[in-house]
Amino acid sequence: MNIHRTILTVAALFSIGLTASSPATAAVIVYDNISPVMPYYHNYGNWLGTFGGQYEITATTFVPSGSGQLDELTLGLFYQTGVNSVTLRLSPDVAGLPSTPIWQTTVPPAAGYGSLLSVSGIAGPMLTAGQTYWLEGVAPVTPSTLHGWYSNNQGDYGPIIASGNYYLNQQRFSLRVGVPAIVPEPVSCVLLVMGVLWLGVLWLGAGRRR
Repeated sequence: MNIHRTILTVAALFSIGLTASSPATAAVIVYDNISPVMPYYHNYGNWLGTFGGQYEITATTFVPSGSGQLDELTLGLFYQTGVNSVTLRLSPDVAGLPSTPIWQTTVPPAAGYGSLLSVSGIAGPMLTAGQTYWLEGVAPVTPSTLHGWYSNNQGDYGPIIASGNYYLNQQRFSLRVGVPAIVPEPVSCVLLVMGVLWLGVLWLGAGRRR
């Protein structure tokens, strides 16, 4: 009887400890061509905004390795002159070009060369593994604004748009994409542990009867 009481007490304490914690999320990287250490990207890339009287956007493709809701973006896009603001637009690829955007946000680029622009907690659209997407960088037109988005240094090649020109197989611009991975609810763990402990109680009871 004491063994039974001890097992049930431990189970109750374990249940309280688990239910007191909250569900956790962890980022799963589904696309990444950014070095984990500096330099994060090549000392060349492309401009977007207004330069020399000409205005252009810049865009890069990526193909996620897994499906999930867009939640994090990191890229080597930084402020140079004008307004410290850039609009990021996400579009599925259609016939090799960006289609109608399915998500966009306006954020300040990184402060300068060598740093990374990061956006998290996006709660954006669902990404499908194997689907090609375009991420476009759009700078304000007025006043004249200039940003830089530098190429990756990990040997990642694919379609890009640079200064309004389409290139089929060039070094993509630096980009990291993350989706959330949901950790199982604590209650699921509690039910599993309780089930195992209850089987132990039944086994001990059967043994004593024998």
